[in-house]
Amino acid sequence: MCAIRSLMAAKDMLHLTMNFIKRQKAFDKKISKFKNAQFTIAEIATDIHLGRTFIDGLICKHMTGENIITEVSMAKQWITEMSKRISDKCMQLHDGYGSMSDDKIARRHRDIPLSTFFTGTDETIKTLIAKNIGF
Repeated sequence: MCAIRSLMAAKDMLHLTMNFIKRQKAFDKKISKFKNAQFTIAEIATDIHLGRTFIDGLICKHMTGENIITEVSMAKQWITEMSKRISDKCMQLHDGYGSMSDDKIARRHRDIPLSTFFTGTDETIKTLIAKNIGF
């Protein structure tokens, strides 16, 4: 559930950011027209797609009764870290506006790092993963 919540938060930040950069201008040009903004959005969308594919696969395995403890731990660790990276990228595209307001993007950016502590810190999760893969 922690991985799913983090993924949905990242997806929400992507949509908020896309809507923002389609409206806002810099140097008399919409931010969405700048190549760097387009590349950043493409990277974020790719990360989210990969995370979603990972989780969908885990759900299918869980439904067939497979032991997915190690993979769920991997998903929690990777997706929560991914959501933090996405949060930072989205805030950069919002420039100063995102950090100076108390709107949804600012709240997401503030709250998203907390997900890395749910169900154990990254170090605890990584220790579990290492042990489960025989290291």
